[in-house]
Amino acid sequence: MENIRLWSTDFDGTLISHEPHCPPELDAALAAHKAGGGLWVVNTGRDFDYACEGLEEFAASVTPDFLMTNEREIFRANANGQWEDYGDWNRRCTETHDRLFAETAEFFTRTEKHFAQRRDFEIIRDHAGRFVGIVAPAQDELAKAIVEIKKFADGHPDISFQHNSVFLRFCHAGYDKGVALAELCRLENLVPAEVFAVGDQPNDISMLTPRYAAALACPANAADEVKAAVLRGNGFVAPRPYGLGVVDAIEHFEFRLT
Repeated sequence: MENIRLWSTDFDGTLISHEPHCPPELDAALAAHKAGGGLWVVNTGRDFDYACEGLEEFAASVTPDFLMTNEREIFRANANGQWEDYGDWNRRCTETHDRLFAETAEFFTRTEKHFAQRRDFEIIRDHAGRFVGIVAPAQDELAKAIVEIKKFADGHPDISFQHNSVFLRFCHAGYDKGVALAELCRLENLVPAEVFAVGDQPNDISMLTPRYAAALACPANAADEVKAAVLRGNGFVAPRPYGLGVVDAIEHFEFRLT
């Protein structure tokens, strides 16, 4: 697939496992892609500061051209190697989410109170101290919590959430990794036929579709529902986990790396 120009990679569970460093095979593939004029975006559910910490630990020999955080914000690396907002997308994201939290305050107050009373759940807050999500003690407990949250959100169509392992973060229904990827492609004048997307968790499914990327993949450690989504899109489920699975996908699609 020689027309692929942009690689959109999830971070946790896709590029890295419990070992945060970039595997040599993956590092070589990323460096070759960039050397050949390719673009790379890390599309993560981490917030900006945590994502930057992760990239520093990852310690690849090349840096991403773009960074997406909280499953919606878009940053690009400037000439000084610093991250900057790309266009007015982040401003619009912030305004939309501020409005959502203000207009549905009753839902968030009720939901926070419900999970704060359960000592096995951890409350996630943003930099302003606002309740934005939960951490469950186990994945099966998060599945049960999602059923409860959907009941609480009944009648609020703009309330949605993204979840990854035991983490759940609330968001506006109009924003996810796929939508953010589409905006980046618009800004870069790219079409789905020029995009490769790889991820491992349910919050990645929104970008693992032919609507946003022609080449789809997931590592062997991906959740079953992610594997199913990738296969529905005629994608590739790698035989190896994490970053080495990304290498498997790169080799499978025979991307032009030089």
